[in-house]
Amino acid sequence: MVHLTPQKVFETALWIQLCDTKKLDIDFFPERIRIRLPSQRHLSLYCSVSKDDMMATLNDMKNQHLIKKEHQTGTWTTYKGNRFVADIIEKQYQTQASMLLGEKMLHPLLERLRTSKPELKELSKEKDVIRSSVEPQKTSPSVDRKILKLYVCECCQSKFYTNDRRRKYCDWCKSPPCMIKTDCGKHGTR
Repeated sequence: MVHLTPQKVFETALWIQLCDTKKLDIDFFPERIRIRLPSQRHLSLYCSVSKDDMMATLNDMKNQHLIKKEHQTGTWTTYKGNRFVADIIEKQYQTQASMLLGEKMLHPLLERLRTSKPELKELSKEKDVIRSSVEPQKTSPSVDRKILKLYVCECCQSKFYTNDRRRKYCDWCKSPPCMIKTDCGKHGTR
């Protein structure tokens, strides 16, 4: 039995898209980007593994926040998976990708894949997982949200409520090292 790793799955997916079908499905958003992976059936066929093994590997990748499954539209890369994809394209499939996309499109695409930011929903899920494993659950006192002002964190762009106008960071980002790679320079990086 072949042991599947996220690297192997991404390599196979890119081979299918860039070399076999010569089609790459990409969604662009203002601060993020995502690439659609081939179907589970195609991946298991090209990796020469059973559908159950492929399903288990894809679930592991989902738990590692490398991919995101959507019911109607398929499996997409996340901001973490985008970095894997960019490295694989650059090291193994640069010729095929430049033939498909052109040189002028390839380098900005690789840069965009490496610098895409997480979706706020993804970010909050990761923070909840990290917090629940690191910190004991703290219950916040019930506070009337009407008297608090809504602010946006300068680091992760998440929204938080406070009365302190001097605050620039949410509770998660104000205590370094921040778990998010940021450009602000005030927090540590992963």
